[in-house]
Amino acid sequence: MKLALGPGKGNLMETDGAITKDGVPVILHEFNPWRVALLPDARIQQQHSKDVIHAPMIVREIDGGSHTERYLITRDKLPGVEEFLNTILKLNPSATIFFDTREDETAFFVAWFSKRPMYHQSIVLLFYSFRYPDGKYLADAIEEEGAPANWRKTVALCPAMFPDQFCKLAIGKHYAKQGEDALYTRAKWWLDSMLKQGMRIVAVLIMLSRVKRSDIKDRTNELVVNAFEAEFAAERLANYVKKDRQVRALYPNLKLASATRAYVFSSIIDNERVFFGINMFTGQPTRWEDDERQLIRKGYATAGNRLADWTISDAPEDDMAADAWEDYGSPRQLGFDAPQFDLRVLDPREIM
Repeated sequence: MKLALGPGKGNLMETDGAITKDGVPVILHEFNPWRVALLPDARIQQQHSKDVIHAPMIVREIDGGSHTERYLITRDKLPGVEEFLNTILKLNPSATIFFDTREDETAFFVAWFSKRPMYHQSIVLLFYSFRYPDGKYLADAIEEEGAPANWRKTVALCPAMFPDQFCKLAIGKHYAKQGEDALYTRAKWWLDSMLKQGMRIVAVLIMLSRVKRSDIKDRTNELVVNAFEAEFAAERLANYVKKDRQVRALYPNLKLASATRAYVFSSIIDNERVFFGINMFTGQPTRWEDDERQLIRKGYATAGNRLADWTISDAPEDDMAADAWEDYGSPRQLGFDAPQFDLRVLDPREIM
């Protein structure tokens, strides 16, 4: 935090929250803390805050495509949300924190933040379509959590839309086809239902891979075709957020956000470099697809998305450099590679 937000540094950061068994919010990316902390291999919702908060943070070794029982204990401790935010805002009172909430925990966090005015101008709460089928459902859930009557005006929100969820949204509304038009229509309906609730929505985050139809080689693979159709629908939805007159009239200062989402690590398996993400529920590695959907993953991991106003980036230096080169009229072609995440076998002479 000191490196990112200290004096003379930046004002923006992103983090993730989760809720313990006894209803205490903590800072945690996955719902299972085993990968990153000295805690049991179990959901955080099954663990008590007295055991979780200030648990030692660790770095696990990787063997092939798996995390191992070998780890390095760091000096860091797993923080509660209040401790974490208070430390940041003491360090940099001008900081803005994009606070990522997942699954059905968004209602809890909106209610929680709505009762703490000291954070109202510092937090933007991200949430997803995963557990909230429409805007009224979300609003009702927030009020059931005991949020005060003015929560719509005090808590800044950012709905986050992943194209792979468009298919689930379409199925939920009984769209027989999974083509671009059907996926776009359903995703737009979900977003409109959020915008109509009069909430303090400051941005809409849409993942954008920038793939093209010509990238689809195997049109017999329905999973591949559906994934690409969802990507095309997402790009249409991004332009809707940026350009639709009714949206701009309702939210004149609304921003389009996106993300540069790198792989978590890569490893050499059977003489081939393989890329991995992390399962949010288990904390275990998930291998990237071997088919053309890998192009979507690579698109997410490539910096330089100029359509978005804001980018939450795993490669901030690359994104800032790409913007600078573009502004100077000399755009650069960037790759998705992140060498700092590539596992390699060291020569024994290097381990000294």
